[in-house]
Amino acid sequence: MRIAIFKVFLFKIAIFSNKICLAIGIGNINNKTADEQITTQLATESCNNFIESKNISNNQKEPEFVIGEVIVKFKNFYELTDLSINNLKIKSLRNSVVNLIDSGRILPGGQRVFKLNLGDILLQNTEKNALKRATLEAVDRLNKLPEVEYAETNDILHAFLLPNDACYQQNIQWSMRNQEDIPGGINMPKAWDSWINGGQNVIVAVVDTGIVKKHSDIDISRLMPGMNFVRAETGADDGNGRPGAIDSGIGTDFHGTHVASVIGAVITNNNHGMAGINPSVRILPLKVLGDQGKGNIEDISSALRYATSQVKVINLSLGGFGQCKKTLQDAINKAFKEDVLIVVAAGNEAQDAKDYQPANCNNVLTVAASGPTGELADHYSNYGQIVDILAPGGDKRQPGGGIIGAIDNDNFAVYQGTSMAAPHVAGVAAFIKSKHPHLNSSEIETKIKEKAIPRTKLQCSNKPCGVGLLNADIP
Repeated sequence: MRIAIFKVFLFKIAIFSNKICLAIGIGNINNKTADEQITTQLATESCNNFIESKNISNNQKEPEFVIGEVIVKFKNFYELTDLSINNLKIKSLRNSVVNLIDSGRILPGGQRVFKLNLGDILLQNTEKNALKRATLEAVDRLNKLPEVEYAETNDILHAFLLPNDACYQQNIQWSMRNQEDIPGGINMPKAWDSWINGGQNVIVAVVDTGIVKKHSDIDISRLMPGMNFVRAETGADDGNGRPGAIDSGIGTDFHGTHVASVIGAVITNNNHGMAGINPSVRILPLKVLGDQGKGNIEDISSALRYATSQVKVINLSLGGFGQCKKTLQDAINKAFKEDVLIVVAAGNEAQDAKDYQPANCNNVLTVAASGPTGELADHYSNYGQIVDILAPGGDKRQPGGGIIGAIDNDNFAVYQGTSMAAPHVAGVAAFIKSKHPHLNSSEIETKIKEKAIPRTKLQCSNKPCGVGLLNADIP
């Protein structure tokens, strides 16, 4: 049933198996009554089925990468010979000779992954910092070779999520509301009311931890066959006992499910659970983050290239300290040329986003996070000139300030982070594409920016936070 037929949108609480859930209903109940119902029931019911997660934002100040691996792109796909491999020897800090070994892994963009043969003695007697230096020395040496276009470390990125309290006393799913009711809302009821196109052909790739398939509020029919790009040997174990295997992309972790549910993976208008932004969007789950919420540039770039030919919007609720790796930028550029809009989280370090990838990559839409008041969540959200727009990511300093989403074990949880802000924008982008199939990705981005609600310097804590707050009410 399409949202367009509804004339009144309000939020009410439904209790299922001791779960506190959110449903969209219709009727003549006024907003005050609905809000009172939410506050009363949340204040009196247990929140045991709202699950908190570990904090996987680590206030990174330097790039993290896979020790002993380098990514190399050769000019004109130059093929290494055995002789040239043998000639590439790097002296470690202890004067041990380290050889480069071709791993046999070739990325879709033509880059090759090499391993450093550090030797048993080096592995047993050298501190981790020395091994990191050996990897960096290999990169430096390779970049000086005339055959090499570029060489770089295989950086590790992580999910941008901060956990919040298990339950809130008011304003559940405030981010979807009209701004007359909640200043930080994105006007989804207005957008839903004007929606006349089913939009079933719009596909959004969620490049993340995978998506939990067994959930009462996840619409399995709208989950496309996904893929798992995580390789255990690179330090981002996917936990499925099959290193390097390719599977459905349906993960066991909460993060990707929470992200996808905001975009629209949930069954909207079923009197249960929560409402997603686009009720008919299709989701392509691509697993690049392992059980620790981490993944590397090799896997993420491969997933981006895989998604490019299938989707119109890609969501990246992940990142890490460091300048945008060329391997990652190449994959993003490929998607951009194929008319794919890539939405990325700005980061959770309360720092300038220019120092965090992929937020600082070119040809992406970078999203900072706001709370219910529509102001920058400056205690965690990154900011800066490269930020394009502000969107609801949650603010635990305000009552009821988190973002609700589906997670594993048939639960719902309330979190905060730029990981939650990005899917709001990705969902709206897919919503616009549903209404206006003829628009290309650049035109959709322009519409999003033009209709954003301007913020004052004070609302952005005197920091650049984009053109304004996301507004879904786009004709």
